[in-house]
Amino acid sequence: MADLVYNPVRSDGTIDSSYLPILTWESEVYDFGTIFEGDVVTKDYSFTNTGTAPLLILSASSTCGCTIPEWPKTPIAPDSTSSIKVKFNSLHKAGDQSKEVTIFANTFPNSSKITIKGKVDLKK
Repeated sequence: MADLVYNPVRSDGTIDSSYLPILTWESEVYDFGTIFEGDVVTKDYSFTNTGTAPLLILSASSTCGCTIPEWPKTPIAPDSTSSIKVKFNSLHKAGDQSKEVTIFANTFPNSSKITIKGKVDLKK
């Protein structure tokens, strides 16, 4: 089995990119438009491992409990595609919303961000 926590930084500070997973997003930002307060929006963010080593998503987190990510727990082989599902609950939210999810993986750099955004109108 491959070493999933391979450190690409050499002792001289340069990066060895010959054996690295690379997380390439189809799209990093999703604008859901306008919804009503209380609606739930779900988006699958597709990505491909365009690197040469298995990609392992270590964690995904948001700064708001209203935004919940679900990510694959098994390694993604090179040239394979998968997705991270993000669910945004607009309950008690109003106005313009923009929520980031930070993804930590065995990539370099080790984190990337995806964003779900839009406008939440109050129900009449």
